[in-house]
Amino acid sequence: MDELFDRSAAISVRRAVVSDALLEANAFRTAIPRRAPSKPAQVLLPVIERLVSRHRGEHGRSSAIHDVVDYGCGHGVDVLYFRSQGLRAAGFEPHAPYGWSSKLPEHSARVVVSTYVLNVIPTVAGRRKVLASMARLAAPGGFLVISARSERAVQREAARNSWAPYRDGYISHPSKSTFQHGCSVREITQMGKTLGLIPIRMQPDLERHDASCVVFRVPDPSA
Repeated sequence: MDELFDRSAAISVRRAVVSDALLEANAFRTAIPRRAPSKPAQVLLPVIERLVSRHRGEHGRSSAIHDVVDYGCGHGVDVLYFRSQGLRAAGFEPHAPYGWSSKLPEHSARVVVSTYVLNVIPTVAGRRKVLASMARLAAPGGFLVISARSERAVQREAARNSWAPYRDGYISHPSKSTFQHGCSVREITQMGKTLGLIPIRMQPDLERHDASCVVFRVPDPSA
């Protein structure tokens, strides 16, 4: 009985120390050290190349900005993949030990790519703040390509692994204090609109890859 009580108490303590701030701070722990580029990066490459070409045609070929910045790049496998395809790519990653820059100039990319970032942020306000940060990295008239885990994918994993509910998502790994929220295309689109971003018709369907994807254009004040 004492052992059961101690175990229950320990579980209660672990739950008590979980907080929005802790889950957001531990978002980097969801990054997977992959050998191959992510599925969204592979599927979206032609879209990204068209967007880069479009921005070059409208704004010139300045070498002062990157073709692509991968926001929340983790270990950087997708950055290296984009480079291997001939794009001038850079990675932005707040977790310094991963070895990528946590400081990039504003307006430094034609296209900002974000893969599986919004879905690990535990609050709506936090997701909006991160999306705004992504937008600031895009050059005027540039683009955001946002991919996040879909609602169906997260709910399936939650049921399979008995994840504990938390806010509008789940604690995906109690010992790591990480979070997952399934994002819909509509949710991402509405969030972008509140920030003045413009969803464009080029909306790739990644649902079969367990992801939701939205492409935004960043307004150009000079246009």
